[in-house]
Amino acid sequence: MQFADIILPLPLRDTFTYSVPEEFLQIIKPGHRVEVQFGSKKKYAGIVLRLHDTPPANFSLKPILNLLDEEPIISSRQLRLWRQVAEYYVSSIGEVMNAALPAGIKVNSETIYIGHEALGEKLHELEGDEHLVASAILYQNEVRHQALESLLGRKNIYPVIKSLLGKGLIELKEVLRSIYKARTERVIIPRFDTSNESLNPVLELVKNARKQAEIVLYCVQQLFSGNKITVRSVEDRFPGSNAPLQALKKKGIIDIEQQAVSRHGNDDEVDFAQIRLSGHQQQALDDIRSGFADKDIILLHGITGSGKTLIYLKLIEEVLARGEQVLLLVPEISLTTQLVRRFTRYFAREVSVYHSSVGSNHKIDLWHDISQGKPLVIGARSGVFLPFSRLSLIIMDEEHDPSFKQNDPAPKYHARETAFFLAKQHGAKILLGSATPSFETYHNALQGKYGLVKLDQRFGSARLPKVHLLNRNTLEHDDGKGSHFSPLLVGEMLSQLQQGRQSIVFINRRGYSTMLVCPMCEWTMRCKNCDVSMTYHKFHNKFLCHYCGWSKEAEPACPECGNVDIGHKGLGTQKIEEELELLFPEARIARLDLDTVRSKTSISELLQQMENGAIDILIGTQMVSKGLDFEGIGLVCIVSADQLARFPDFRSHERAFQLMVQVSGRSGRSEREGQVYIQYGNIKKSLLDHVTNADYHGFYTQEIEERRQFRYPPFCRLIRVTVSHRDPDTGAAAMERLVGYMRQRWGERLAGPAPALIPRINNQYLYELMIKMERKNDVILQIKKDLEDAGVLVRSLAEFKRVQIITDVDPY
Repeated sequence: MQFADIILPLPLRDTFTYSVPEEFLQIIKPGHRVEVQFGSKKKYAGIVLRLHDTPPANFSLKPILNLLDEEPIISSRQLRLWRQVAEYYVSSIGEVMNAALPAGIKVNSETIYIGHEALGEKLHELEGDEHLVASAILYQNEVRHQALESLLGRKNIYPVIKSLLGKGLIELKEVLRSIYKARTERVIIPRFDTSNESLNPVLELVKNARKQAEIVLYCVQQLFSGNKITVRSVEDRFPGSNAPLQALKKKGIIDIEQQAVSRHGNDDEVDFAQIRLSGHQQQALDDIRSGFADKDIILLHGITGSGKTLIYLKLIEEVLARGEQVLLLVPEISLTTQLVRRFTRYFAREVSVYHSSVGSNHKIDLWHDISQGKPLVIGARSGVFLPFSRLSLIIMDEEHDPSFKQNDPAPKYHARETAFFLAKQHGAKILLGSATPSFETYHNALQGKYGLVKLDQRFGSARLPKVHLLNRNTLEHDDGKGSHFSPLLVGEMLSQLQQGRQSIVFINRRGYSTMLVCPMCEWTMRCKNCDVSMTYHKFHNKFLCHYCGWSKEAEPACPECGNVDIGHKGLGTQKIEEELELLFPEARIARLDLDTVRSKTSISELLQQMENGAIDILIGTQMVSKGLDFEGIGLVCIVSADQLARFPDFRSHERAFQLMVQVSGRSGRSEREGQVYIQYGNIKKSLLDHVTNADYHGFYTQEIEERRQFRYPPFCRLIRVTVSHRDPDTGAAAMERLVGYMRQRWGERLAGPAPALIPRINNQYLYELMIKMERKNDVILQIKKDLEDAGVLVRSLAEFKRVQIITDVDPY
């Protein structure tokens, strides 16, 4: 008898073994999607990980219920990748499966209600909603749960269902439901070919029907060209052709059938436009080519505006010419519409774009296209899980960007590390591009683990912008008292407006203010679910928690002392927008933050307006640091540098430097020199000096010594363990128990435990443990295994059954 280990889309530590029915023995393979029962009633679509002949001891196995696909949908390479990611990030392979698969491929269990024989006899005894539901089930034989919700006009129908179940009149069953629907089109299949022997009898049959003859000749023309003949193309060419088509079908001259088609256009001709590189770019390209002879990974360290994209284009062109595949990873596709448009212009139908905003059905079409060899994929971090068949090159643009790290839900993977696993399986090369690379990447390049190619001049005649530092502690405030902008900066922004040039104002907080404070009793508006102050959003006149989403109407007076003179503290994009509208009433001002761009369409429209010069001043959060390449930007203002470096973790200065350099780099991308103004108060002056000179290497050299001294990455590896529970004492006790298991062997490597930086989020109390590990694989693997075992032991105790233990490998 044969058995199959099945991956279920659940956070379970192991796979589950099922028996393989005889009818599937000859066709089932690893990677197949199967229907299985888990528990007493639930059904899931799982993936076959392994087939074997060894039954588990002391278990009565359930059989696989159904084979959902003719062929495996997951390759052996993908299964190996899932296992690697699960092991590396201490997560379950089911969680990796959930992250990897498009929603439409994951089949969900759905509740169906059916009636007992007694239902018809007892129907007259029922009243109200029970009678309505019972009638529907009786006359339709079986009814889906969602249909009953629609019938009753509400979500909570369980009291009605529970009553009918209790009376023994209905029962429920679970069936698998797929949300994917293939897109189809009607295609004409000629029952003749272009030879005279085949065509002459057909022409004889239509000689007295002019429109039918025209359609036949059109089909002959398309057959000669090797084109698919669609009903739509015929109807577009010959209006009112439905009746002639049906007549041709009736005569046996053609057939018409529905065929599945991709939702992604593929009618454009490939047009490899001439890519002209500067001398410096050509040298960098040559260095990358030669570097790949010895190294699998190369860092392209190019300053902002140096034209790294053109080098990507040239490399991709070479790979596509060999018939191989390329994955281009970008931090947030919705903010890189210019980049996507440029690649689409060069490579036309060869481009696929894959990210979270792509619809479920489109994702499945893309999945199939890529498995069949679609050559160029531009994707966000989840692109690393796509089913490549001949991947040759992975390019990771802005590799330093925090968006490449998934923070929730598990697995908490990083696209860069996962891309390394993926490339190794395919024998592919990796190019990491950034003006401000992560310290780990730059350190590996300097140590010779990666290749290093530098591009330190801007493309064309563009120059790096001139950076001005404005210390708000020493400024005269006579003219600008109460303003968040120095008088000098206001004058410079006015000058830019008069010259018809655009400005970007960067503030890394959305909303109007970060807290509401009473000056009399020091009461602060705080979230009821989290230990954080509420952010005021003036447009809705509400306070909003950015952690759990709870909102509250603005308070007219202090609820503690009744003081009506309560004040807003902190600064956000809405307050900056309000002030700039007062300063420059004629200017066209827009905001780019999470509140204004909730869809990819709104982001695209706003960026298009910026590109067309329809916006004079753009205010934004860190969104404005990503992918904006507008020639009209003459000035960039960073309102508060202090705000960027205050976060209490070892990467705060690294992140602050990256953000300031990246935002500054949006200015001066034409022949005219750009200006950057950075306002600061109490911040490390040497950090700002390095930003002013765009001196990444100097900044790295200074900071890396502190990392070495205090043993932080890249000189160690980190794991952060978070324990959460609704009761703080239970959470603390669970963490102590877990630390007790780990301390026996790894005591000197443990830091903590302690309450998290924000001790309570969404009514869950959080406790954190940090594990610092030397960079030795055997040590790291053993710690991960012991940590996983310790978590299982803790949660096996009755009092800790509902405790959550979250492991984050390589946090921050």
